[in-house]
This record gives sequence, structure tokens and C-alpha cells, in this order.
Amino acid sequence: MKENKTVRLSIRVTEELKARIQMEARKENRSMSNYLENVIVEAIERGGSKMLLVKNLVDGTIYASGEDEDELINSWNKNIKNNLEWLLDESTFGDQEAYDELTEEAYRMENIEEAIRKLNDLSENNDIKVIEG
Repeated sequence: MKENKTVRLSIRVTEELKARIQMEARKENRSMSNYLENVIVEAIERGGSKMLLVKNLVDGTIYASGEDEDELINSWNKNIKNNLEWLLDESTFGDQEAYDELTEEAYRMENIEEAIRKLNDLSENNDIKVIEG
């Protein structure tokens, strides 16, 4: 017996995301609505996806996030220069050399883990870890 759907759900997305949803829905010969419904149901049934975070447990700063290591590395590379600007502040560190070293592009998780060790050694205000959130 077919279940009647009586509730409407509306969301706002970017043009880019809408285009991606349309493309994925077409691949499965589905409407966007049907495709999204299936994606949502699957995510709920598997308990949602766990995010990996590079987070400072002292002050709550999130340095990077992603659903897997590749996304985490991309997020780290995209955000690290802004996240570490405090190293350049003359009133606290003023350490251009450390900033340059720690903001080099990461290619593997080991690169990020090494940067985390160095950041944690720099300040007692750092307890940066890779966690599931």
C-alpha cells in the first residue's frame, strides 16, 4: 500500500549544490525530491555520518572538518593560514618562521598530525586533536 505524503519540506541551497543534486538525481532517473528523500532516509538509517574534526579542546577552535581523511586534509589546507594568524601577532608570538612552517600544504594525515604536535608544543592554550564529532 502506497503511503500518502502530506508534509512539505523546504530548504535553501546554493546554485552549485542544486546543480549537483540535479546531476545525481538524473544519474538515478529520479526527481530531485525523490532523490533527496532517499539520501535523507539512508543517512538517518545509518545514524548520520561522523565528521572528523581537528579541534582545540581548550578554546573550541575547529581547524578543519571533513567526512573522511581526504576532506579533512582539504579543509585543513583551505583554512590553516587564517586559523594560525595568531602566530603572527607580535603581542603573543610574532613567529613568522613557525607560521610559514605550519601553514605548508598538507598532503597526508601525517602532515597534519605533525603540525598538531608542534602547535600543542607552542602553547599551553593548545590541546589540538583529531576527533570524531
